[in-house]
Order: sequence, then C-alpha cells, then structure tokens
Amino acid sequence: MTGLDEIFENTTASYIVSGSIVGCSEISSLLLSTLECFYSDSTCFPILMNYIKQTYIWNVEEPSWFDIHTLSYNSTSDHFYPNSSISVIVKNIMIEQWNPSYSYEHFYQLCSPTYCLYEKRIYANNIIGAVVILLSVLGGLSASLRFITPCIIAFIIRLSATITRKRKTKQQQNQPQPKGNNN
Repeated sequence: MTGLDEIFENTTASYIVSGSIVGCSEISSLLLSTLECFYSDSTCFPILMNYIKQTYIWNVEEPSWFDIHTLSYNSTSDHFYPNSSISVIVKNIMIEQWNPSYSYEHFYQLCSPTYCLYEKRIYANNIIGAVVILLSVLGGLSASLRFITPCIIAFIIRLSATITRKRKTKQQQNQPQPKGNNN
C-alpha cells in the first residue's frame, strides 16, 4: 500500500461531486476538475450547496452573503463547455468572448470622475537647500562663462581691428594727394 492509499482507506465519501477529480495536491485537484456541478441542469448543485451550508455556515438558515446562483450554458454563445477543466479555462484567461466594439465616449462616461483630487507635495527650501541652489546657479554661470568669454573677446578684437582698418583707409582717402612736378 502506498501512502495515498492509506489516507483514503479510512475515509468514506458521503457524496461524489460530478466533475471533481482528486489530485496529488489541492491546486492540481482544482485545475483538473470541472464546473459541471455548478450548472443549472445539474442535479448535484442543490446537494453541494446544502452540504456547504451545513458544514461551513453554522446556525444560519439563509445567510445573505452566501447567495450563489447556478451557471447557465448556452451552446451558441459560450466558449467553454460545462465539462471543460478549470485549467483550460484559466489558460484561456477566463475570457468567453472578445468584445470588438469600442466606444470611447461610453468608456469615458463610465469612468469619468465627478471631481479630480490629487496630492502634490511642495517642499519648502531650508537654508541648506537655498545654499545648494545658489551654488548650482553660480557653478552653471561660471561654466558657461568659461566657454562664452573667449568667443566674446575674439569677436571684440576682430571688430576693433576692422574698425581701425576702415578708419585708416578712410583717412588715406581723405588726405590730399601731393602734387608732383609735371615736366
């Protein structure tokens, strides 16, 4: 006898739920099982609900929070059969059908808030923050002046050289020409 046989040797089943499969672990049992007991044409749904109410809900006749309805299967529109395993349903992301129509106006009307509230943290600068900002500004100015100053000086030197050249040529043009001897 294996360990699993010993576990199930002394247990008795009061009712076997159709579509349930016992696996090595709870999660494998769930994934291998089907939901066929939960459909409306199933005979085991009332028995299962009665068992759950008697076992897990003590001294309460009809709890308002435990209102489970049966599933209904429509062969023309449903993608999953009642005997589809839960693992197949999970692998298909539990999507019965894609809705190809997009209405952004309808989506906006459904999701638009009546008012919008957001939180914005504004930090007040203390003396250390002010010093850091001042040093950053001065550092940026000194770095930019290192690159700009040589260009400005070279421009001023070229400008003054062209101005002095123009003055010299203008003075030379304005000076009277010495009259030479025409013999």
